[in-house]
Amino acid sequence: MRFIVDLYRYIIVAFCAVALIAGTVALFAALDQNGGLGAAYPGWVLAVALAVAVSFILNIGGLALVVSLHDRHADLSDTAAEMKLTLDRIADILAYGTDKEREQ
Repeated sequence: MRFIVDLYRYIIVAFCAVALIAGTVALFAALDQNGGLGAAYPGWVLAVALAVAVSFILNIGGLALVVSLHDRHADLSDTAAEMKLTLDRIADILAYGTDKEREQ
């Protein structure tokens, strides 16, 4: 399960990188008067680019929060499994004694 979460995390990071690069190229194309988007309104393009950048940053922060919560949950579940093994060993020792006590 952890492999799938890590793989999904890397896919999202790669997608965000591609989106950031494409957004930058589109912004420069809109600002270039000789480019393909020269007829577009640069003010609107800048406003949309700013709104997209703000929402992009907020979404990345939310993703980081969710991934951090997942990692903490995975650590807690690993610790709980180790505690279960330790408690099982203590219960066995209390119920049956140690190996040295059984040999005597």
